[in-house]
Amino acid sequence: KNPGRSMCALPREVSPVCTRLGKGDSTLTAIRLHDIAGGDDWAEAIGAAIRMSAHVREIDLGTDWSKNELGCGIRAAGLGALLSGIEASRSRVKWLGLSKSPIEDEGAGRLGTWLATNPPLESLVLFCCGITPAGLQTLLAGARKCTSLKELILSGNPIGDAGVCMLADWLAANATLNQLWLRNCGIHVAGGKRLLQACRMHPTLDPIGGLELGTMPNWPGPRNEVPD
Repeated sequence: KNPGRSMCALPREVSPVCTRLGKGDSTLTAIRLHDIAGGDDWAEAIGAAIRMSAHVREIDLGTDWSKNELGCGIRAAGLGALLSGIEASRSRVKWLGLSKSPIEDEGAGRLGTWLATNPPLESLVLFCCGITPAGLQTLLAGARKCTSLKELILSGNPIGDAGVCMLADWLAANATLNQLWLRNCGIHVAGGKRLLQACRMHPTLDPIGGLELGTMPNWPGPRNEVPD
């Protein structure tokens, strides 16, 4: 644990979660902490405490997509500590949400390193996390080795057509994804067509029911200009 961070100094919503994790509470299978200021400090505390748990299946440290707040403020360092704790634990985390946390490209790289260990993750929600094509490249490099991923939410990240082409190449080697959200990512016609072609060739990703490419006017991120 972080020696400079006492349990009583954590936000009141976080301390009991860490206490229960540290005791190996078998009833704590989902951690949902939204819109709590504290960022890396409490992400590190959860990462330390989860090492004692074998039961956590869902971790949602994001925020409501409709809100304008920054979210929980987790950055790359805090995310790294959280992922290290998950990897060291016996918990089989299947759902990880970090919406509106500014992990940026460095955090995407840390996620890629973790995904390369082939964790049992099925859903990764990274709405508006400041990820660019550079970060997406490292994320997808690790995701190539993750054989369980079914849902990837990247809406609100400025990946543009360059990032979409990376996704199209990644889909050619993937056989599990069935949901891909890319709203407000700055995608244009050429990138949209490339991605749609890759989706049509994919064994489990339906371009009609599983692909989101539209633009939401009140969401952050650059508009998409894609074919119908």
